[in-house]
Order: sequence, then structure tokens, then C-alpha cells
Amino acid sequence: VHHQNGICNAISEVIRRLTQCLLRLPDELGRLGRHPALRDYVERACARPAFGKARADQMAHFEAADAGRG
Repeated sequence: VHHQNGICNAISEVIRRLTQCLLRLPDELGRLGRHPALRDYVERACARPAFGKARADQMAHFEAADAGRG
């Protein structure tokens, strides 16, 4: 049972992060203006320390790849 809970938690976190990423772009483009609940969700999600770390790690990966091409 403990193993199943771990899998469920991991799947839940992946879905949460995917949702955050998918909604972040429309929010940045101002497309969530008529959807305050979604806008608030994106704001809360992006304020999470785990999201900030994941985004920083992703950007560092992209920057390292770009530097390797130069």
C-alpha cells in the first residue's frame, strides 16, 4: 500500500506541474483575464518553491545546451 501511495503522489505531482506549465503561457499572454480562479491557481502554483527550483533547473539545462553549441 505504501508503494502505491508513493506512485499516486508522484503521478499527482507530475499532473500538477504539467497543468502549471500549460496554464502559465495563456496567463502570460493575458488570456486568463475572464478566469480568475485559473489565474489565481497559476499564481499560487508558480509561487511554490518546488516550481521555482524546477524552472531554474530547466533554464540552467537550456543555457548549458546553448553554451555547448557556441
